[in-house]
Amino acid sequence: MTPPSDNDALVRAFVQAFGSKDASLLSPFLHADVVFCNDGEDEVHGRDRLLEVWECVFQNFTQVEFKTVHQAVNGDVVLAEQIHDLALPSGPLLPVMNMAVYEIRDGLITAWRDYTNPGYAGAAPARITTGAAGDEGNIMDDTGRLTIIEDLRRLMARYVYNADHQRWPDLAALFTADATFTPHNVDGSVARRMAGREEIATSIPAGIGPGAVLIHHLFSDEIDVDSPTRAHAVFAMEDLITRPASTHDSGQARFTAMHGYGHYRPRFTKANGRWYIAELVLTRLRVDLTY
Repeated sequence: MTPPSDNDALVRAFVQAFGSKDASLLSPFLHADVVFCNDGEDEVHGRDRLLEVWECVFQNFTQVEFKTVHQAVNGDVVLAEQIHDLALPSGPLLPVMNMAVYEIRDGLITAWRDYTNPGYAGAAPARITTGAAGDEGNIMDDTGRLTIIEDLRRLMARYVYNADHQRWPDLAALFTADATFTPHNVDGSVARRMAGREEIATSIPAGIGPGAVLIHHLFSDEIDVDSPTRAHAVFAMEDLITRPASTHDSGQARFTAMHGYGHYRPRFTKANGRWYIAELVLTRLRVDLTY
């Protein structure tokens, strides 16, 4: 879509595009360095970051429609009185009154500020605003937060499933390209540190050895959603390994069975609509070995 050259028409077309619930359709109207501020919240800097925020909003609401009531133009500044119609799944359509200010340069929106009527906003669905560094202005409702928590539980379930079946490329694909995996010993020291998908996919099976049988269990979890695209968690875990008798290069016997207890401490990130493990730390409470 090519935005209109007239500032009044440009903003009206931009506002109308929200009804599609497709964040990519907002992109042609926005400058790469656009700054967005929802009154009372931190600023969102950059077109890509702003599109991520609205992608999450669109996922959370079943209906999004912005209507222009009145609009005034003074050169490259547009002032618009709007009604934002929003509906959560199985919820009513709620109108939220808003005053928006747009600053435009070279046919693109460079600054955008929303001032929502507090009385109307109070009647709107409950929202959670997060202010983690790099995640300014993100908005989530309770349904969206719980959906993210379930997505992350399923992600960790796929991790242990792939580990048990020794599908190492599939397991590594659950990580970001630059992810790290750091298992610790019981005393808290670092057992080893793997960086990147390739090292994760090759280092784990190399350390386990051939002929091994793996069993992983996940138990209770605490998942904290930091933003629509970032989260961290703690999962209680247990793992069992049995393998044929063998020796190290030094001639020392390797264990034939291991029963471990501890916690996975993952940090998650969302990219291109999919959650990944950005960092995984394994801490140990106890390890029983048989030789």
